[in-house]
Amino acid sequence: MLAFHAPEWITDRPWREDFALRGFSSEEPAHWAKWFGGAPGWISEYGDDDGNGLPNWFEHYYFAQWTGTDPNADPDGDGSANRQEYADGTDPRNPPAVYPSGYRWDAATDFRPKDETYPILDSLGAKVWEFQFLSRDERPGRFAAAGLLVQQLPAWLERGDSWSFGIGKPDAGSLSYFGEANSAASQVWTSPVSGRVALAIRVAPESGITPLSVRLTKGGAEQPVWQGTLEPNGEPLSLSRELQVNRGDRFRLTVAGRPDASRWSARVTWTSVFAG
Repeated sequence: MLAFHAPEWITDRPWREDFALRGFSSEEPAHWAKWFGGAPGWISEYGDDDGNGLPNWFEHYYFAQWTGTDPNADPDGDGSANRQEYADGTDPRNPPAVYPSGYRWDAATDFRPKDETYPILDSLGAKVWEFQFLSRDERPGRFAAAGLLVQQLPAWLERGDSWSFGIGKPDAGSLSYFGEANSAASQVWTSPVSGRVALAIRVAPESGITPLSVRLTKGGAEQPVWQGTLEPNGEPLSLSRELQVNRGDRFRLTVAGRPDASRWSARVTWTSVFAG
């Protein structure tokens, strides 16, 4: 049996460590000494050679050194020490961007086709948009192959033989959420600001013959922020509301089918505007 173990969870951090398998010969030390002198100097990007709580890759990526970075230092002066920046997945050299009043996030237009960064960044470099797809019914076939919860990497799924649920690329300023049966397509906006934000969401039926469930939830809250039922030939559902948010708050919009639903799709627009 062949097993692989990753020292840390796969994340959206900018440096993915130890991609390749490495093979070593029993003669490696002798060959190394002959060709380069001394002992082999392999280092694991995953490791923490100086035991300071910061992995080697983090120190090398941001500070150009494998060891010796002070985990309690705050080089960008934003109030978060290097250890906290590592935990938060943020750049310890640059403080958070200052957003002007009226700044607008748009689920469709923030996507840039040639940008492979995920989560999707806004124009000031914050990670704001994510996409997740859920099959709530453990049954064989495509849903089981995709797993119960699939985080989209890269960010967009298209209709095709491999997938039967997901979110399509932007078209005319909106996104197409699609699925089959009681699968669900969801999108997450993570607030990079603290203050008042005006949310505007519109969900319109596109295809399908059964109602769809629409929910907007906030991470950590028991009750949904907004919910409704989208009828196949009914009027679009719309939300326009100003909310008080904190930096890091996560809002998830989910469109889900029913167990008896055939293929379905809905058009979604979502903007968030910073009101100060």
